[in-house]
Amino acid sequence: MKHQHIITFMLYALSAVIAVGAVTEDDIYRVFTENNITYDSTLVHMGMIEGMLRTVDTRARLLSSNDVVRLNSLSAIESSEKLGTTIGYIKINGLYSESGDIICRELTSHANQEDIAGQILDLRGADGDDLDSVNTIINLFVAPTSSLYQVVDNSGSVITEYNSPSNNVVRDYEPLMVLVDNDTHDASEVLAAVLKGRDGVMLIGSTTQGHRGLMEVVPFSKSESLYIVTKHILPVGVKDSFTNGVSPDVVVTQGVQVEQKLPVSGKVLIGKDVSKKAQADRKIMERVVSDIVLRRATDILLGLSAVTSVNSKE
Repeated sequence: MKHQHIITFMLYALSAVIAVGAVTEDDIYRVFTENNITYDSTLVHMGMIEGMLRTVDTRARLLSSNDVVRLNSLSAIESSEKLGTTIGYIKINGLYSESGDIICRELTSHANQEDIAGQILDLRGADGDDLDSVNTIINLFVAPTSSLYQVVDNSGSVITEYNSPSNNVVRDYEPLMVLVDNDTHDASEVLAAVLKGRDGVMLIGSTTQGHRGLMEVVPFSKSESLYIVTKHILPVGVKDSFTNGVSPDVVVTQGVQVEQKLPVSGKVLIGKDVSKKAQADRKIMERVVSDIVLRRATDILLGLSAVTSVNSKE
């Protein structure tokens, strides 16, 4: 264990020297050998590379071919369900390759069901690096030829600007509650930033992590790749990217203590039948009572549904 600490310290110290060409990898192996320090050459190699990478990008790391396979096989959706009979709920792990189509299919599936009051897209803790998936989801909510964001490189030069397709067809997925927190980051944070302020969309929760750029897998050799920030996103109307995070429309912090009881006693009123809708709404409250952010989203959707129902009868 002591040797491991020594090696770690030496790697970070020497990697900075290697970067300016004063010491080679062979020199490091020689120092270890001369001092009888046991080491794994593969781990030493990775440590030196990652030490140099982190002088440029603190999140950068070296990936093996197996790491890349695992990264490309991550599941975008943790769960998709109905809350009661009127609310669609989708919990997202992250926006990975081709996950936009998967998420849109779930949104469409919920939207096509009868008596849908709205949907909840839960981006709390979600990450990802796939802009194509961001675009696929955004296009459900924006008019054709809408200017949405610019992609810039690490020097600030514009690489490209994304506009929704000229033949884009906006579907009726409103209202949509998007749940965010301070661990919503990377591509999921980009999605939240671009969706904010759209008609029928409301962000609920706490401010997102803060944009630090989107990471990309860059091939390094036959067996290794670099995972490093290569681009930054500038949503239309947002100055200096969103480095301080995306603030929600409705601020709710999960840390608030929640009474583990429903606000309604649950007693059946004598002489009155409890409607199926009332029973369904109560089941929703039982499902979300311990999650204050999700609870606020369902409260808003049920309230909007009630108002819509009253107006349709007038």
